[in-house]
Amino acid sequence: MPDGEEGGNCSHCIPHSGQVRVGSSLSDLEITSCPKLKVKPFLPSSLQNLQLSGRSERLLQSPGCECGWELLQDMTALESLEIASSDVLTELPESLRHLTSLRSLHVSWCRAIRMLPEWLGEFQSLQALTIRYCDSLSSLPQSMGHLRSLQELKIDSCGALDQLPEELCSLRKLTIKCLPGLTCLPRMFAGPYQCFPYLEVLTIISCPGIKSLPEAIKGLTSLLSLRIFDCPELKRRYERGTGEDWHLISSIPHVYIP
Repeated sequence: MPDGEEGGNCSHCIPHSGQVRVGSSLSDLEITSCPKLKVKPFLPSSLQNLQLSGRSERLLQSPGCECGWELLQDMTALESLEIASSDVLTELPESLRHLTSLRSLHVSWCRAIRMLPEWLGEFQSLQALTIRYCDSLSSLPQSMGHLRSLQELKIDSCGALDQLPEELCSLRKLTIKCLPGLTCLPRMFAGPYQCFPYLEVLTIISCPGIKSLPEAIKGLTSLLSLRIFDCPELKRRYERGTGEDWHLISSIPHVYIP
């Protein structure tokens, strides 16, 4: 809004030339495909949910600084952040490290991102993490094992990824989709100490490299739903009633392998 009209009627707003001032009580903000937009002078501390997509990173630059994203470092109340369709990000900005209240992080269509930082494990409030269509992403930080509040993890269409982090002790929902380089679930899944003691829903879609599930899956007493799609070898081995390893999953209440 123009200066002095915060909280006023937007029908009276004067058009700005590439700059927008947002209200001090704003809680939700979604900006899509605005590569020249800047926010003046800062994002409000009340902001809880922020979605950026389509090369909108410029708006996060502080005056006189070209590296961007600095405006996020004071967003301690931010609970949800979605970053989508950025072709310039090669890693998550250091400024995100200060988002200590973050509960949900969604990163998609950021094809240049090669890895996620180890400081991701510092997000002790993070409950949901989604990573989609990040073609260059080759590894996930082992520090994710420190995310004691993480309950839902979705990884979709990250072709270079060939390994999942271990010791995700708090996870309740795990979805992996279109990961051709992945050949197995985490080693700790089959270890003497289960890393998924609270896992309730496991979904595996289009991961042809996974040939079998760990035998320890029969000990996951919290697992309520197992869904497997477009995984030929898994379908053969775990076919209901006839597959050679059906006995390992037969006690799971809901099994769907079409």
